Amino acid sequence: MKPRVSALCVGLSSECDPPGAEAEVVRFMVRHLPGAKGLPFVAFVTADMERVHGYSGGRDAAAFLKELELAEKSPLRKATPEVAATLETLLAEAERAAAKDDWKAVVAAARAAGATVGACAARDAIAALRERAASVADMRLDGVVDALRNGGDLAASKKTLARVASDFEGEPAGGEAEKGLIALSRHAAAESARAAGDAGKLAALRQKALEEFRGTRWEALFLEE
Repeated sequence: MKPRVSALCVGLSSECDPPGAEAEVVRFMVRHLPGAKGLPFVAFVTADMERVHGYSGGRDAAAFLKELELAEKSPLRKATPEVAATLETLLAEAERAAAKDDWKAVVAAARAAGATVGACAARDAIAALRERAASVADMRLDGVVDALRNGGDLAASKKTLARVASDFEGEPAGGEAEKGLIALSRHAAAESARAAGDAGKLAALRQKALEEFRGTRWEALFLEE
């Protein structure tokens, strides 16, 4: 714990009970830890006394590390010059990747940025690119649904989903694409039953798929037109 605490802050133990109390500290504790009773009262603050994180009561090592992590990840904590330089490099990589529609590289840069801590403009820009990547993925997934509902090519839709699953592996869109590939197989089976004129099998397949994909975009593939 010591290296992480030392990298984050300077420790201060302050007497908060009158007489001789530090008025500024008392005001801070009253405002940000109202009703706190169990010692110690702990607050992580910026140099100008802006609250970052705080708690009251004892913590064992594991619990304290969880509190420390919240303070480390606070958006109020500014990036060190070294971290800021790293993020600038990652931002340049993400911008080049986005210009080429290489969203896999954008996601990779965003994850690398997520392994660092500290607020700066480069981090915000990387986060915006990650959101842009997610929007692109959503449009592609919605496009697959629209194409299939309008008689689009199954092979092309499968190729699109496989690309999204690869580019956004580990991201929500990647998981949605994997689910979409399963939905495609269900959709193909339903279309086969339709072509064969097997109304009973078609109804059964559609009902099962609706239950399986209820609440997802893939549900639309199995709704009655």
